[in-house]
Amino acid sequence: MENYWKIALVACIFLVSLFSVRKLTIGRYKKEFGPKRRTLWGQRTFYWEGLIGLSTGVTFLILLLLKSGTMLTF
Repeated sequence: MENYWKIALVACIFLVSLFSVRKLTIGRYKKEFGPKRRTLWGQRTFYWEGLIGLSTGVTFLILLLLKSGTMLTF
């Protein structure tokens, strides 16, 4: 049962970091690519691919900090 809590914690941290990074970058993305170019699948795929990669890195860093602070044990 303890593993389920760890998986749920990681999923929550990932979703929160994904939402936070998206809120920080969506304005620049909308300004850089106009409304017509944003509807192209290639532009959207590029944006979301980078967003997921960056959020994965942020999640990894948060988990590393939690582990080094002995708040989380693996």
